[in-house]
Amino acid sequence: MLFLKYEKTLNGKFKVTDLYLRYFGEISIPISLTYLDNKVIYVASKFGDSQLIKLHYELNETGSHLTILDQYLNLGPIVDMCLVDIDQRGQEQIVTCSGAYKDGSLRIINNGVGIQEIATIDLLGIKGIWSLSFNTKSDLDDTLVLSFVWHSKVLAYDSEEAEEIYVEGFESELQTFYCGKTLDNKMVQVTSASVRLICMESKKLISEWKVPYFRNINAVSCNGHQAVCSSGHDLYYIEIGSQKIFQNKYNIFVYTFDV
Repeated sequence: MLFLKYEKTLNGKFKVTDLYLRYFGEISIPISLTYLDNKVIYVASKFGDSQLIKLHYELNETGSHLTILDQYLNLGPIVDMCLVDIDQRGQEQIVTCSGAYKDGSLRIINNGVGIQEIATIDLLGIKGIWSLSFNTKSDLDDTLVLSFVWHSKVLAYDSEEAEEIYVEGFESELQTFYCGKTLDNKMVQVTSASVRLICMESKKLISEWKVPYFRNINAVSCNGHQAVCSSGHDLYYIEIGSQKIFQNKYNIFVYTFDV
């Protein structure tokens, strides 16, 4: 809240002498605020959960002037989602990239007649999510690959806990456009710079293909053993073998305009 400090001049008018901001607390990004009664405000949000808050003149134990009385679940907007068998019981659950901006989060929900949120992990700027397993002897997924604007992460699940793991051949400093397994249990990661083939057992890089002249990949479609990559107006057809990635075809599109 912006406070104005003022004083009364000799001619009877008021003059602002100072102004300062006071931190009240943090809420979801609102699209509207409605004052109900008795210092209670409803915060309507489309990027995060809507909230019912109460204002206090004095600071509370969290250093804020407000208390969240209730929170109303909002899964949208959903940027991406995938199915993961987290409990490894054959019952898949939906993992969604929900919200936007500071209210972006990773949410795990049950599929069924109703939707009930199981867990929430706040993740800002998430752009994509893929499930896979580094255990080549199991068909159950136990790992999530998360893509952000400027980096990527690999999260491994151990019972009910998830922790970030290090994969030597995985490019974590760039945004991931696609990640999945090949037919012979290799891992394919497509970033803005290259297509990478990674061994699931040793976690080391086997082969890598880059766009000529150090150009970036803008979009990709991949099925595990084939990939089509777009770089500007150029299109590349990539084949993914068991030990090598190589370019099969290349097309350049030239656009002409009538003046």
